[in-house]
Amino acid sequence: MKDQNNIHAFHMPKGHPMTQYRRGLEEGIELCNRSSSGNKRKLEDILSQFDTIPKSQRQKIYKDAWGVEKGKRQSEEQEQNLTLIRNNINFIMGGCNAKIHGECSEESLSVYTELFNILQRLDLGTIEPEIPIASGVIDLTGNEDIFTKLLTLETKQILSRHSFRNNEFPNQIGAMLDEFVSSYSELRSDFDPALMRPISFPHGEMTLGTRRILMTTFDLLEGLRRIWSCRPSLIEEDYSENSYVIHAVSKVLDPLFTYSKWPLKRAWSEQTSKSSQSRKNRMGSINLGKKPDLQVLLKLDMKANELVLVEISRLFPEQDKEVLDWKKLVRICKDCFDERYNIFFENREDTSSGARLIHCELGKIPVLGIQVIGERIFVSMLDLFEGVFYRVYRVCEITIPLRISTRQVVEEFLRGSLRLRAIVEEIVGMSVSIKDEINLLPTCEERTPSTSMMSTTYSPPRNS
Repeated sequence: MKDQNNIHAFHMPKGHPMTQYRRGLEEGIELCNRSSSGNKRKLEDILSQFDTIPKSQRQKIYKDAWGVEKGKRQSEEQEQNLTLIRNNINFIMGGCNAKIHGECSEESLSVYTELFNILQRLDLGTIEPEIPIASGVIDLTGNEDIFTKLLTLETKQILSRHSFRNNEFPNQIGAMLDEFVSSYSELRSDFDPALMRPISFPHGEMTLGTRRILMTTFDLLEGLRRIWSCRPSLIEEDYSENSYVIHAVSKVLDPLFTYSKWPLKRAWSEQTSKSSQSRKNRMGSINLGKKPDLQVLLKLDMKANELVLVEISRLFPEQDKEVLDWKKLVRICKDCFDERYNIFFENREDTSSGARLIHCELGKIPVLGIQVIGERIFVSMLDLFEGVFYRVYRVCEITIPLRISTRQVVEEFLRGSLRLRAIVEEIVGMSVSIKDEINLLPTCEERTPSTSMMSTTYSPPRNS
């Protein structure tokens, strides 16, 4: 009968202190085998005593040892956070100071001066590691950031400007919308939405771009019909987050990435963000990378580039869920933005003036962060403002009509959704264009370390 107390029957994580101790003991036995049989026997006796410890006791020893090690590492991370925060604040102040003493417009001068003066007076000890400013990001969305509250409204408006255009809204959409509304508007109030007849797809010649938009619109309207057929179960407070994602949110988000010009990969089910995990590994953090609820990736040159990150709460979230999810989302977007430099410039010589110009253009390509709170979808972007500092700003808000709604409500939903689709398409186009320019740069056998700034702080234990 197999010995139930054998140490090999209990596996500890690779790198665990107790695993390392045992491996060291085994290596010592092997070393002594080459030199002294007496020492070997003594070590074997020690090892045999170690193996006779009951499994339950070994588990407690391992757990206690790992807890001590984890506590030590977390304490070290908390001490390092203050240094990281200080470096991030200095990074923003240095960029502002360079602009103040350089060439910029009068409007920009007032913005940089205001930022510099406020940052100079900040008490770094009051900044919690998980808020955006701690990671060097100026949050312009109004999500409980103590720094942003100090900015004037005029400065916030200037810093929130962007160049993303509105999307097209083809005439055929009006006909589809009319047909959709007529499928339920004349029916009794107590009818079953599952019995609504599907709408038809428009006929006639159209451009490929228009067809993509109409296919997206068709799926969105069909998604609404399916969402409505879930009532009244969808309004129950105990409706789970997974069920809400499956029955409602996915019916809205999936069509926006399905008919793209480029193949976009969607990763649901809280897969670890590659960018977040990469930063954790470089920093030597004991915590795993963050897990967004949805990631949308673009594959360029066999590399998966993260473009869109989504965090979703259940239909009736807890009181602080919105703020906690937002802080997590900003940190993941920041990791993704930094990692993009490493992906795009891998094995490329980036010391030329041309490469520096590409660096500036790359900083203009935002990472899209989408947060779903209840029936609201908030769409925000994170990028480099004039190449000086990181900012996150809101571009639109979409309300999912969970109940049977009027034509105006449904149209507003479609316009917001198609605008989000157009933004994604523009971001992908910018990424592909920049990648084509980078491919023209000379290659190098040994890539020097990336010049991008790794500024996201360590995660507090409660958010790990």
